[in-house]
Amino acid sequence: SFDPRIVGLSGTALEVESVVKAYKAYAKKIPTEGGYTMDHTASVYVMDAEGRYRTLIDYHEDRQAALAKIRLVLK
Repeated sequence: SFDPRIVGLSGTALEVESVVKAYKAYAKKIPTEGGYTMDHTASVYVMDAEGRYRTLIDYHEDRQAALAKIRLVLK
């Protein structure tokens, strides 16, 4: 399960596609036997206190690089 502070959003296919494009993300529905899975961007979008996008932390980024990005936003 996810931490309760994480907010999951949904909408129509068109609404989701619009958000994916706005964030320059990637998402693709992959059919599987008996259902589907999603291939998608696995990065953290870091926003400032005003809700503006500031930077991206890649899934493979090392901890020190990620912390440096977060610290810059918190200044």
